Amino acid sequence: MKNLSPKVKILTLLWGLGSLIAAGLSIAATATHFEKGSNYYTRGALPTAALVVALLAGLCGIALAILHKPDPKQSPFYQKPIPAPAAIGFLCVLPALVIGFPAATVQLGANGTAFNMVPVLGILAVLSLLYGILVAIPSIAKKSSSWLAFLGMCAMLTCLFLTAYYYFDISVEMNAPLKTLLQVGLLLSMLYFTGEIRYFLGTPMPRTFLALGTLTVSVGALAAVAIPYAYLTGKLARIDYLAGAILLLTVAITAAIRVVTLLTAEPPVEDNTTAVLPAGEDIPASPDPSDDPTDHN
Repeated sequence: MKNLSPKVKILTLLWGLGSLIAAGLSIAATATHFEKGSNYYTRGALPTAALVVALLAGLCGIALAILHKPDPKQSPFYQKPIPAPAAIGFLCVLPALVIGFPAATVQLGANGTAFNMVPVLGILAVLSLLYGILVAIPSIAKKSSSWLAFLGMCAMLTCLFLTAYYYFDISVEMNAPLKTLLQVGLLLSMLYFTGEIRYFLGTPMPRTFLALGTLTVSVGALAAVAIPYAYLTGKLARIDYLAGAILLLTVAITAAIRVVTLLTAEPPVEDNTTAVLPAGEDIPASPDPSDDPTDHN
């Protein structure tokens, strides 16, 4: 981070610490204020504090995206192969689709045509899993590729269809806090993937990428940790919501890795190399203008 200004370094630190604190407060709020059955939080300071800290961390992320101007040639992808956190999330969605997505069939239109999301989500999750694996390979991720962009769009659509699934799920209250936070986190994840896709299309927008990445981490951290905790403690016995939260958590980790990588990426080096002559050969001397026979001055 030696190439960053002091303000950007401070904002990056505040964003990271704020996101971690918000995640911790979210777990604490779920442990002490979340009511099983009603899916709501009781009155208390912890749920509000978690939300406020997450929003402040997100504002720090937006501020650093405004103050820091990465070179479009800098890559948010590692120089070496790394684990693919988002791929793990897409992989977890697949068994959950088989085990339990009770609200997957929705009624469309005035005539009540039934539409089952499971087959569509299954295909999209498999393609998204492939995307998550391929972008972890630097030799592939650093090249502009319409195929990678297509697979990235599948990752976007997976987040979008999951958001629609939770929206149409009438078994959980429409304004239940964890349900709402999960939908917001998945929508931010969908927007974050648009930032990745632009790199593969050769039209990167680094500042927008930083803003979307930091917001995905800060706001997504609330539901990404609270829902798994509620599931493990028996307060929310819904594997479909657990799958969405794990996906959100892994996308948030991926976004954090990409943001830090872009912030710490070395600026592109100008190609100032000169031709290397074979051994024993001298550099030819420049011609002397006085030897020019056409010069009659």
